[in-house]
Amino acid sequence: MNFLLFALLRALRCYAWLRLLAAAFIWSSLGNGLTQVVVFGQLLQWQACSPSPGFLPRCQDLSAACLGKRCAAGMLARYRE
Repeated sequence: MNFLLFALLRALRCYAWLRLLAAAFIWSSLGNGLTQVVVFGQLLQWQACSPSPGFLPRCQDLSAACLGKRCAAGMLARYRE
């Protein structure tokens, strides 16, 4: 196990492209984690229903047709004022 770690560290020291690839992997992982925190925080704030195991919404409020109706109703309300 230590041999693989030392080989990785030696390769990172020798090859600039590998350091760049490792840095891109780390930044990508941080970005994905931050996105998940923001999205799930917003869903909690909206008190959205929890997804089913297949990531399909369990409540009717999250269906595409219902969201489209809400969006259209909001746009109509703005223009009526």
